[in-house]
Amino acid sequence: MAKIHMLLQGKGGVGKSLIACVLAQYKLAKGQKPLCIDTDPVNATFFGFKALKVKRLELMDGEEINPRNFDALVELVAPSKHDVVSDNGASSF
Repeated sequence: MAKIHMLLQGKGGVGKSLIACVLAQYKLAKGQKPLCIDTDPVNATFFGFKALKVKRLELMDGEEINPRNFDALVELVAPSKHDVVSDNGASSF
């Protein structure tokens, strides 16, 4: 069964993307193929690590989470047979 690792923090600049990157690299080193997702609407740092094949999802519509976009996240995560590493930005926390 796949595990979902969501990095959440209400404050920006605390290292969410760094931890997501290190965790994804650890999973790869162990022979796993993690599904990596960046939902940070302001700083998509995790998405910048191209070797990790991070998928970018826009959850926010202005100041609020768009339910349809959130559904896209669930549809991406639910069928995954591999662990998921998700970096969620402070503004979507």
